[in-house]
Amino acid sequence: DVPVQESPAVSGRTSDPVVRRLSLLAIFIVVLWLSGVITALFTGVLTSEAPRTSVERALGVYEGEVAAGTMTVEKWADYINVLTAAGQYGKAQQTVETALAAFPDSTSLIILEQARLHVAREDYDAAVTTAEDAITAARQEIEVLKAEAAKKGVPFTQERLEQEETAVLLTAEVYEEMGDSARAIEQYTTYLTYQPTAANIYVRRADVKAEVGDTEGAEADYREALRFVADDPAALAGLERIGAQAQ
Repeated sequence: DVPVQESPAVSGRTSDPVVRRLSLLAIFIVVLWLSGVITALFTGVLTSEAPRTSVERALGVYEGEVAAGTMTVEKWADYINVLTAAGQYGKAQQTVETALAAFPDSTSLIILEQARLHVAREDYDAAVTTAEDAITAARQEIEVLKAEAAKKGVPFTQERLEQEETAVLLTAEVYEEMGDSARAIEQYTTYLTYQPTAANIYVRRADVKAEVGDTEGAEADYREALRFVADDPAALAGLERIGAQAQ
């Protein structure tokens, strides 16, 4: 699945597959909030005990599913993500451990959320190590899926799990935050082998190259981004910063 990617600055879309899933989660939270408001208006139930924010409402939904025993590994991952976004780091860590115990054979999504939790806590070394663990787990899981498909005689063409790509991208972002430009560029390059039309990632790699003085490499990346998203404002702004003319 490698459609032409547009820069988030243009369309709000991203080449990060898990971010797409989290975007759907955000939509779910908004819909949940609106439905709660409408219900409250019709029933008159607006008490101080009711969840006051969309995050609180989402947490309430997941906690209900935990109690009902209906959580999937994807729901556990989203639940951890919401807890992290809410700043409930201790509970998020406990939930990581619970989810890993619940799905010991499908851990890559949960390990990826553990890496995000480390980022939120600004424990960048742990985030890199954990993201690498998520990549390893994702590769093991795809091999299991391939073997199961072969045993059933079913065609299997998927090359990798989405969380592998996202873990690579997360690693690139963490290295960039740490100031390790060389490794950030290396990880962005790896991601672009997965998603070669990801214009926003070309821009991000170009930004790092520009920061270390590789203006020639930065210009090439900005122009590559413009090949996939014409008039991308981030790419055009990058060219202007390094003194290159837009063609």
